Amino acid sequence: MSSRLTISLACLSLAAAAAEPATIPADAMTTLASEALLKSTVGGGVASLDGQAQGSLFAVHPLWSTIGEGRTLEGSMIYVEPFVSWQEGGQLGASLVLGFRHLYSDQTVEALDQPTAPGFLAEGWYYGGSVGIDCLQTAADNWFWQFGTGVEIGSRYLTFRANYYVPLSDAKESGRRKQLVQREIYSQVDEEYKLLVKPIPGRSDISDTRLRIDSTTRTTFFDTLDLFTFFEEPLQGWETEVSALVPKLDEVLDVRLIAGLYGFADGEYAEGFTGWRAGIEVRPVPALVLGAAWFEDDRYRGGHWFAGARVEIPLGSSLKEIRQARTHHLVERLTEPTTKAARMTVGEGVEVSQIHEAQLLITDGTETIPVIVSHNIIVGPGGRVYVMDGNGNIRSSEGKIYVFPVPEPSKMGFVSLGLLLFATRRRRP
Repeated sequence: MSSRLTISLACLSLAAAAAEPATIPADAMTTLASEALLKSTVGGGVASLDGQAQGSLFAVHPLWSTIGEGRTLEGSMIYVEPFVSWQEGGQLGASLVLGFRHLYSDQTVEALDQPTAPGFLAEGWYYGGSVGIDCLQTAADNWFWQFGTGVEIGSRYLTFRANYYVPLSDAKESGRRKQLVQREIYSQVDEEYKLLVKPIPGRSDISDTRLRIDSTTRTTFFDTLDLFTFFEEPLQGWETEVSALVPKLDEVLDVRLIAGLYGFADGEYAEGFTGWRAGIEVRPVPALVLGAAWFEDDRYRGGHWFAGARVEIPLGSSLKEIRQARTHHLVERLTEPTTKAARMTVGEGVEVSQIHEAQLLITDGTETIPVIVSHNIIVGPGGRVYVMDGNGNIRSSEGKIYVFPVPEPSKMGFVSLGLLLFATRRRRP
């Protein structure tokens, strides 16, 4: 009887021990959290900007972090972020950002697995700053560089960011166009002559006499033109952004409403501008972000409408973790890419000057005309006169022979004779 009681008590003790949750030492939990938070995030995106396709690749790699090393999640991190982008039409961009973020939070590591959305500041808040260098190759094959710096502060539901950009490159020419204003034309004709005499079969009294004219025409065009020289240049400016997470809805998926302002100063050739932007971001799962935005001035990003998708994948995460629909914790946002302009803001300007150009056009031609020869005088169509010297050289004369009609004979019996000399201009087919 006593042995049975002993066995029963032992079984109850084992059952009670199995029912109690296992306890994990705090050091073990914080160590696991620290390793998880130090994961690099890689990703990329595709988008359409007013119908022009663009894409990007990026990575966020923590270089140093104390987040999660204590009893709470509070800590700091330093990260580096390389970024490359391309846009239809031949634009290529790249940037390298060095950033710092600090998280104030009273939550423990266990809060990372909390299934429901917390309160407004339950996850804490953070601030950060960054510096970076950007470069851009435009469609005109110009390379530009700029320095950028930014600050950010936010919590789970509200975030503010601001960036400032300083160009490191001067304006560069992107193309030229000419427009005709006035044209003056001067022409000079040089002619060489050769008399061609061809006997007519069966006739010894007359022959087929023609004059071959080899001409060279030199035409000079003196043009006055407006020269339009187009320039590109990076602009110095700023941008701000406020984003708000929609409460209650974040229990299912994250939806952020975004609004911002931007302004850029005048460049050497390009005109400055200011404007506003509005957008929305939807994160159905932690690794996928869908977004759309409207920019008041198309010079800000190169268009008005923007729509695209972006993936953010923490290295070492399982496929189930990436695809699982859940709320996005504030700690996870610390390894998101820096929010800044996806490409450098480049303005365009034009310089107009007046230039003069001269063009020489040379044309050669040959013409054969019928003529009448009388001694050293050659008469062509229209009464044009050519003179032949004793050596057979022919030159054109400025004069013409005009033939007047002969009056009819009078009744007194006097007969007047006249010689009608005419020629009809004709070309040999």
